[in-house]
Amino acid sequence: MCTPHGKEQAMSTHPNANTPHRPHLGELVHDHRAGRDGIYMGTQGGQLYLRPPGGGIEWTARPEHIGPAADSGPQARAHAG
Repeated sequence: MCTPHGKEQAMSTHPNANTPHRPHLGELVHDHRAGRDGIYMGTQGGQLYLRPPGGGIEWTARPEHIGPAADSGPQARAHAG
């Protein structure tokens, strides 16, 4: 999906929800397949690029495996890093 500025925006569906989740750049999301949270860095070629919240190596995920992070509180951030 393209935004008005021509940049792709990710679109995914949380496995337990009926509405698609469209992360924004910098948003903390959950990769259900990898079982961890990551910061959404962008989309290229249909793959979402995520980076660990504390920094580190990016990984790719398919849009259907991504949903909102369960909790963005301090405990979730400590677990994700």
